[in-house]
Amino acid sequence: MNSRTIDLSALDAFVDPAAARASGKPLMLDIDLIQEDPDQPRKAFDDLIELAASISVHGVKVPISIRPHPNIPGNYMVKFGARRRRASIQAGLTQIPAWIDNVPSDFEQVIENLQRKDLTPMELAQFMEDKMACGMKVGEIAHKLAVPPSTVTKHLALINPPAEIEALYQTGRTTSPETIYELRSLHKLHPDAVKAWLAGDVEVTRRSVEDLKRRLKAEEGRGDEAANAAPKRGRPRRVDDPSEIKRPVIAVRVGERHGVVVLNRRANEDEHVLVKWDDTAEVDQVANREVVFLRLDDARRYEPINRGLTE
Repeated sequence: MNSRTIDLSALDAFVDPAAARASGKPLMLDIDLIQEDPDQPRKAFDDLIELAASISVHGVKVPISIRPHPNIPGNYMVKFGARRRRASIQAGLTQIPAWIDNVPSDFEQVIENLQRKDLTPMELAQFMEDKMACGMKVGEIAHKLAVPPSTVTKHLALINPPAEIEALYQTGRTTSPETIYELRSLHKLHPDAVKAWLAGDVEVTRRSVEDLKRRLKAEEGRGDEAANAAPKRGRPRRVDDPSEIKRPVIAVRVGERHGVVVLNRRANEDEHVLVKWDDTAEVDQVANREVVFLRLDDARRYEPINRGLTE
């Protein structure tokens, strides 16, 4: 009977993931079994030539992270490492080392790409916009990405800006979310001035935008001064209404003593108020049930009662 060696290497792709984790070694999987995530936040994969050349010589040093494919049994979907997968294909590899992570999270993909600085500002902004469309709040997105809420707000300024500001990003004059956020804020107040400024041959930086902001504010101030200096014609003189109260005080009585309620400080206990006595100008905390509220008055016209009785 002739013995024959059977090649079982194809079964390596279906090695038990739990056993692989226990051994501390990544799986070696056929690249054909690994698909990219269509919802991957990263959209641009520029210049894979150097990475492919390195992989062809040294292999993939850092395993990619994958999860079971939700629709294709026996296949996987990339969580982290889409760029390494593409470069491996360019390098002619048929297998790639991978760790299996069964917990899908697009936020994890974004964080991993942020740490590697692989996401463009627009890709991050589009991811944030998608999450907002799903009902998430700015603070929740910021918490999950471990960034300040202002980072989310400024990136969202990249979404659907005015045409002249969108052209800034598309042409590469600036890709800074902070700069574009400031420009959008200025554009709301001074659309024509910002449009004219952008039409000029100006370098768009945070400093130049700040200079523009100061200039427009100064011009606005000069306009207000001119308006105030203009003679007022036909404006009737205002006559004070004696019933109008500009500085309200609440006059009260507690037993035989009179005073006013302190309105800008809170008592230490519920159902209590602070009363400033007319006779001593001292302040005491008094239970509401002991206070007789007399009237609402104006501090300019209020005359203390009993002032000087204890002097």
